[in-house]
Amino acid sequence: MPQVLAGVPGATPKATPLPTQYVPLPARAESDGYARHAESLPIFIGPVQAQAWVLMDAASGRVLDGRDPDRKMFPASTTKTMTTLLAVESGQLDQTFTIGPDPAKTGEASVFLMPGEKFVLRDLVKAALIRSANDSCVAIAEALAGSVPRFVERMNARAKALGAIHTHFANPHGLHDPHHFTTPHDLALIARRAMSLPSFSSIVGTREARIHGNAAIGPSRLLLNRNRLLFRWDGCEGVKTGYTRQAGNCLIASSTRTGPDGKPWRLIAVVMHSPSPWSDAYNALVHGGFEKFAPQVLARANQEFPLTREGQTVPVRLDREVRVALSPGEQPEQRIVPESARKAEVALRRGERVAHVEWRVGGRVVAVAPLFASENVPAASLTQLGSLSQALNTPVRESIKRGFQQNRIFISAALLLGALALAAAALRAARAHPEPPAPKPLSKPKAAQLEGTAPTPGSSEAPLRNRGPL
Repeated sequence: MPQVLAGVPGATPKATPLPTQYVPLPARAESDGYARHAESLPIFIGPVQAQAWVLMDAASGRVLDGRDPDRKMFPASTTKTMTTLLAVESGQLDQTFTIGPDPAKTGEASVFLMPGEKFVLRDLVKAALIRSANDSCVAIAEALAGSVPRFVERMNARAKALGAIHTHFANPHGLHDPHHFTTPHDLALIARRAMSLPSFSSIVGTREARIHGNAAIGPSRLLLNRNRLLFRWDGCEGVKTGYTRQAGNCLIASSTRTGPDGKPWRLIAVVMHSPSPWSDAYNALVHGGFEKFAPQVLARANQEFPLTREGQTVPVRLDREVRVALSPGEQPEQRIVPESARKAEVALRRGERVAHVEWRVGGRVVAVAPLFASENVPAASLTQLGSLSQALNTPVRESIKRGFQQNRIFISAALLLGALALAAAALRAARAHPEPPAPKPLSKPKAAQLEGTAPTPGSSEAPLRNRGPL
């Protein structure tokens, strides 16, 4: 039974007035009223006010800052990040699906889907991410899994695979359900994967789009992005807004800058139950992230490391570059951890994963990467002796191993002589203690007489044949 969160999770912290220092960010020039309204959005510099939040380095997954990042909260429409991630990962974005009767029954934000309409999956994803359409999420679920319950099972399985172990989804859109919750850290993990996919990141960074309409609403549907930070701050890439009365204002925001090494460096912020999600996300990303950290390369792609297992040195390598955000003065400690199940008696194939390397700062892991065998490594030469040595005590086992390596023929002859000696001893024992002769069989007349003998009247004796051997 999943955990139930009743009402707004946790106690509301004491109200802290937002600082009044206004940030004059460059605004985007748009002609429609929605964009002009979004451009007037005030953003203030100050501490993050959200009840729970997290700032994550997208390249490594390292948590750079936050408050209660593992606190279970209601996600509202940030749920749609997982829904559309599954759609993008399905590889069916250009496939056409027919809308069933259930999407039209979904409440609140909608693009007014009608039964029988045909949509390519990509347009349904746009409606879910840009317009935050709940009916589109139901249509995606039915298109990919046949029903909402089966799709929700996929959502939960994918969340666990991404490491979002404190998450439980109950629907694909985020409308309130006490069994539907996640954490800031889990949402950041989901967004980290989603933003690595160009089809996803390009959609969440879109301020407006159009998809086809129907007879009731006209030839097209206009989708205006609900993420006002896209209109207000040129550094914003998305990702997803969310609001219900129980969840409060939630926002997943992402921004990328060029690092000192000339490569893109992305940070992801998740703020939940925030009085000002736009300011919170901006302050977390800029003042909590870009101004305090910088990316550093810890290891290059194909870099080799020496791995020792049971006295044998095995060359291993990385399959990618390892890069993590560090603050000034931080010096990660490197540690190579072999796969515990691997034994020297088992051969290794080139490209097979045999260990992982991790880097720690202050005792906490900040980056992890798998290590693969650089070449084929044969099994140790004593494998053939394994079944015999397991049955012997350690001193005897080691002695036999050494003797086996020195002279296998001598060992075979010794075993044969031992078997012959055991057979000779058994033969001598048999001659020294012969078995007693078997009793002679009775003559036929005597046997017949005994068989016919009846007990004397009044006697308790049974016939002799029932009294056991004579």
